[in-house]
Amino acid sequence: MNITSEWIKLDWYECEQAIYIGARRQVEAMRLGFGNKTKHGEKSAIEDHMQGAGAEKAVGKRLNLDTHFAINTFANGIADVGEKIEVRWRREQWDLIVREKDHDERAYVLVRGEMPEYEIVGWIWGRDAKKPEFWKNPGGHGYAFFVPEKFLRPISELKVHKVAVGDDQHVAAGSV
Repeated sequence: MNITSEWIKLDWYECEQAIYIGARRQVEAMRLGFGNKTKHGEKSAIEDHMQGAGAEKAVGKRLNLDTHFAINTFANGIADVGEKIEVRWRREQWDLIVREKDHDERAYVLVRGEMPEYEIVGWIWGRDAKKPEFWKNPGGHGYAFFVPEKFLRPISELKVHKVAVGDDQHVAAGSV
């Protein structure tokens, strides 16, 4: 375990929200022809969607920010949490994945665990993740940037603030 990681426990109503959103995401993936299995085939994709939504909720809870729980909006640029935070849930001790098309100015947070408890391992800016030494294809599923946890910053260093704009409140992520 990373000594700078933090554990967040979701309340049961938060788990219920994540389960609902995960199921909706899977139905949308099936509608679009993406199937019902993970690349590893061991667990169903619906469980991955549910756990991923739970990880997003855990980060939102830790940072006291809204979790958007968006469905099929990754191409539209909507962040998972706040305005600039993307959550990447991993089932095991794997690295944080950042893809070539991912936003440089967003924070990418690595989360592990399963409902109701998640380990927030750390985070990195997209631009800092896109280094040649992280460019790999370890599982043969396509190249991406795989950032080992030793290069991640503690979640306590991800500073967020709410900026009032008219009657709305917007959230920006920044670092120390």
